[in-house]
Amino acid sequence: MAILVGTVGVVVPVVPGLILSWGAVLVWALFSDAGWGRWL
Repeated sequence: MAILVGTVGVVVPVVPGLILSWGAVLVWALFSDAGWGRWL
């Protein structure tokens, strides 16, 4: 959901789209099934 809102936010200047998209991807990568240890 946050990735979708972030993508829309890249077009709509009111929503901080790029920050929201990168943050959502970071959270998704850290808390996925593989765990955060894979990324460290």
